[in-house]
Amino acid sequence: RLPIGYDLSDAEAAVAARPEGRDAEDECEHLTFSCCSSLLPANGIHVLIDAFERTIHHVSDIRLSIIGDSDDADYIQELRNVVDWQRLGARVAFHRWQENPVALIEDTDIFVQPAFEGGHSYPVVAAMALGKPVISTVAGGAPELLGQGEYGMLVPANDSVLLSDAMYRMSADRAVRADFGAAAAAAVRKNHSIEGHIAALEQALDSVAGPAVASAPTEEIGATAH
Repeated sequence: RLPIGYDLSDAEAAVAARPEGRDAEDECEHLTFSCCSSLLPANGIHVLIDAFERTIHHVSDIRLSIIGDSDDADYIQELRNVVDWQRLGARVAFHRWQENPVALIEDTDIFVQPAFEGGHSYPVVAAMALGKPVISTVAGGAPELLGQGEYGMLVPANDSVLLSDAMYRMSADRAVRADFGAAAAAAVRKNHSIEGHIAALEQALDSVAGPAVASAPTEEIGATAH
């Protein structure tokens, strides 16, 4: 099965715009997790908020940026009520949905996909292309994107305890973040860019057409050209 090819030009532009030789983590006051998704129960935003609250007991200087909109006003109010009840208002920020979320993801450090099912693949791809370490549930196409855990952390869906464990591990160890971020960036360019998709398609076509062309006698091929 051929991998889907994504346009990574916006992420490439964001990476190119970074000041040369400067690590953004050296200048930020805290690490920020981000999630980019429609705000619906099936996308597990409430589980992410619960996992975040658990994580701050171990790594206090972190933030959460939630990017998304919803037609479910009751669910959005529920999320905001939980944030207020857990006194996370200074740590959790809600942002409107962006068709191109690259700029908002670029301003964060760790990307989280907490969906119970499907979910949006492009935000995960964008985060990977930006070199952000990714934590995702095993829902939808995330395991394939993350190489079954080789390019990012995978956790079960609807489990705030295990999600919190992954968030703690990722936020507590800079080397882990760097390794996953670099692996994700290389993998997404190789496997899921437009160029990678074309290369995979050409390879697939060559594997089918190659033997047939190679087995044809040279004289016969030349004769058909006249």
